[in-house]
Amino acid sequence: MSEPLIFINTYAIKEGMAERYRELTEEVINMVRSEQPQILYFAFFINEEGTEATTFQVHPDPESMLRHMKLAEKHIQQSAEAINFNKMEISLYGNPNEAVLEAMRQLSGTGVPITIMAPVLTVNRLQNVPT
Repeated sequence: MSEPLIFINTYAIKEGMAERYRELTEEVINMVRSEQPQILYFAFFINEEGTEATTFQVHPDPESMLRHMKLAEKHIQQSAEAINFNKMEISLYGNPNEAVLEAMRQLSGTGVPITIMAPVLTVNRLQNVPT
């Protein structure tokens, strides 16, 4: 098994749109539950003020992340209703393949800052978790 790929995306929620954001994220969570059993962990977090949120994903491999990006595309487009994409940062931890890197290059071309961090040392107990 390859090392997991961790995707963390932090962004601003438009003023007054925290409740709509929660509704939109529920749709994504339902899609992940029903259509993407390979994802090891997937969560949305929101601050108390309802002004900033983070998406946290743990994929078993880069292919899982690519599959998620394709399946979530319409949800991402819908989220523009509640999310300010001009105030977004992405961090990717692991060893992405070329296709993931290309997807990140496309995002960074839109002005989204992206940080990619390769592992130095790891203890990976996820290898024993069935996917």
